[in-house]
Amino acid sequence: RTSSHGIAAGSLGDWLAGSATFVWRGALIVTGLRLFQTEFARGLEKAREAFRAVQTERRSLETHVAERTRELEGRNSQMRASVYFTREIADIQAIPTLLSKAVALISQHFGHFHAALFLLDDQGKTAVMQAASSEAGRKMVEDGYRVKVDDRSLIGRVAERGKLYVSLIPDNATAQKDFTLPQSRSEIALPLIVRGKIIGVLDIQSEQSQAFGQNEAEILQLLADQIAASIDNVRLLNESQAFVNQLETLTSQQTRPAWNEFLKNRKLAYQFTPAGIKSITTSTKPKDGLKIPLILRGQEIGSIALKRKDTSDWGEAERDLAEK
Repeated sequence: RTSSHGIAAGSLGDWLAGSATFVWRGALIVTGLRLFQTEFARGLEKAREAFRAVQTERRSLETHVAERTRELEGRNSQMRASVYFTREIADIQAIPTLLSKAVALISQHFGHFHAALFLLDDQGKTAVMQAASSEAGRKMVEDGYRVKVDDRSLIGRVAERGKLYVSLIPDNATAQKDFTLPQSRSEIALPLIVRGKIIGVLDIQSEQSQAFGQNEAEILQLLADQIAASIDNVRLLNESQAFVNQLETLTSQQTRPAWNEFLKNRKLAYQFTPAGIKSITTSTKPKDGLKIPLILRGQEIGSIALKRKDTSDWGEAERDLAEK
């Protein structure tokens, strides 16, 4: 069956059905492409976000590594400074020189403008400033600055408890009971301990806030321990030397009476000749001879008179040999 234009009626329906199918498929394809484009854009954005996160993490890691490297370099530098510090003060045998050298080295190698050393008095009730690296600190040493050992001040608290303390000083802070300089923004006080006894305090002040972290505090405590040990060694050495001097003086005083008692009823002089030994009444220095004193414990108890066969002078080497 055909239409008035000669087209089969069935073919128009088929054409419309085909067209609808084509349109539907086209719409489906377009929708699929749009969904794909949307998902692709979303995936691309996620990839960009992940890349940015990786970049951020990388920068953070690089920053952390750089900071850690700086910390390790700083710690190594501080360890080298502590070794140098120990070597420099090890052989000093005068306490004033030891203390002055110690505070100067701490300020020089650790970069803190003020370091001071306090020693406790014999009663252990007062900490007296003995040395300081800053000009103001040295003026306080001349004025005899001291702090009571109690819980009312940073230095007094450390001297009483034997533990280090760190103090942060606000910008608007006024002078504290401790000797705190106006430019100080942080302070650390460390005990000097020997054989379980507190003998003093090391006080360090910095112009930077939070200047004393855990690592530096540990190293500074090592320095404080070394200072305390060196002070104790010098004191023991001085006490030992004083005891030896007293013993030598006492022994010297007793030597001459003991020697005189030993010489009672004994010959006082002997002559050595190729023919043998004989006693003589007195021992006199020959005109062309050499007299060598006999010293016992700082006392001259006799002498040896040497005379040579010829009349030549005694040489310096001969004199040294005779005296030895």
